[in-house]
Amino acid sequence: MKLIIEGISLATQLLGSHLSVATLTAHTTRTENMGVVFSSLTEYLKSEGFENKLSRRSLDDIPTLSMPVVLLLKDEDSAVLTEIKSTENNNREFKIEQIDGLTVWLTKEELKKRYLGYCWFIKPR
Repeated sequence: MKLIIEGISLATQLLGSHLSVATLTAHTTRTENMGVVFSSLTEYLKSEGFENKLSRRSLDDIPTLSMPVVLLLKDEDSAVLTEIKSTENNNREFKIEQIDGLTVWLTKEELKKRYLGYCWFIKPR
């Protein structure tokens, strides 16, 4: 689950109020199997001034004005979505910001292979 926390950390950095991975990890409750209790992470983000919501959404239903959005991916991975654009044939392409500052554009088909159908909307209050 650390990778999801890294995605949330990057999203807070892009929003101008960076919460480090270490800080998020320290304030997150763990299960017996060392999994993250998402409700504890949600509450901590709220206490730090972020409105946030974990929501089930198809890639087509993610609003373009909600960036950045943390996408939950297979293998406990995440991606920070920073831009969506429509292509000529009415498809969507997704700009993913990576921890190292690099960005990559993925087609809907490429992203759909890994996307679990959940995204974490985060914005400052």
